[in-house]
Order: sequence, then structure tokens, then C-alpha cells
Amino acid sequence: MAKRLAKRETKVTVGRWADNIFRMEFTRDWFVEYMEIWPEVFRRHGWDANAPKSILEIGCFEGLSTCWMLNNLLKHPDSRMVCLDTFQGGREHVSVAADIMTQVRETFFGNVEKTGRVDAVRVLEERSDTGLLRLLRENHDPFDFVYVDGSHLSTDVLVDLVLSFRLLNVGGLCICDDYLWEGQLDPRQTPKMAIDAFTSIFSEQIQFVPVINTQFAFNRTR
Repeated sequence: MAKRLAKRETKVTVGRWADNIFRMEFTRDWFVEYMEIWPEVFRRHGWDANAPKSILEIGCFEGLSTCWMLNNLLKHPDSRMVCLDTFQGGREHVSVAADIMTQVRETFFGNVEKTGRVDAVRVLEERSDTGLLRLLRENHDPFDFVYVDGSHLSTDVLVDLVLSFRLLNVGGLCICDDYLWEGQLDPRQTPKMAIDAFTSIFSEQIQFVPVINTQFAFNRTR
């Protein structure tokens, strides 16, 4: 399914959807539908938001998913999050107006600041492959959850999955966005081909997690 545009052209306030007192501004509601689905996914996974946890997010755009995770999955003061994004957009953002893209970075940091959790977030403003290699060189502690929602080109998605898998805890959860995305006719420009290739190669190290949306999820078993 192609990512949906906001129902109106003006900025969308998501305070009524998020479990927080802040009112954050977003121009796209791409993550809103997952706010109702993810809590059950994480409940089945045994996620304890009140325990120290770590999350890696590849692709964060204006921070809607980032802020939701900070407020709902990372409630412990020692929990941490790493976000990778160039804030320059990709082919999947061709429908986004140029004036909005020029403000994406400012919007992201403004929204994260409103959560009061700025110190819990490390942002690497670079290509995901460069950022993932940086974390690997640093021997970064493994993450409990990885959210892959960066470039939708199959070559990029495959690299993101292979590298981030090395950073995922055994027993950790990974969710890949837009597995059933229909934004392009060429399958090489969609995540599905890469996700299928990755899950075939790593089939003995992962376990499929059912989700009732267009995403794909798995646990790392070893």
C-alpha cells in the first residue's frame, strides 16, 4: 500500500493519538495506523516499557514514529534510541512538497524536544549504511528493537537488514515498513524483494511475527 498523505494539507496534530500531553506537529500521518496495532505486537513480544530498552530506527522523517516509541516503548530513564536519517528524503518522498522536505530536519528535532526525551536520542545524520557501519565499528551494544523504514530501494533495504541484524539482540524484534508497498511498479524499487531475500538467507536465525498490516516482522532467534 502506498504511504498515505495526511487527510488535510495543513499540519496534522497527533496529540489525541499519542499517550502524552504534548502536541506535536506533523505533515504526514504515515505511522498513525500502527499506533493501534503495535501495542499488541509488543505485548505478545513481552516488551517491558518500564525496563531499560534500546531501539534503532532507520528512517525517521518528521519523528512521528520516533516520538511514539519514546512515549510508549522507552519509559525507563536509562532507555536509549538511535535514529538514522539524512533528512533529505528519497524516491518514496516524491509526493512530498519541496518546502516541507526542507523543514523535515527542523520538524523532527522540534517534535523530539517536545517529548522531553532529547537526551535519550542519538541522531546520525548520514546514509543508513554509513551509520550502521559506524555503530558496528563502535561495537555498539545490541538493540532490543530495530525499525527499518529508510530507503525503499531493494538494494538499500537489503543492506539495512543485513547490517542492522548484526546490531539486533538475540531475542530482539525487527519490523520492516511497507512490505506490501505498491508505490512502484518495479519490484526493485520496493522493500519486499529485499525482505524476501533476507528472510530466505537468514531463515534459520529468525522467526516470523504476524502483524495485521502492510509491515513485516521477525524475532532474531540466534
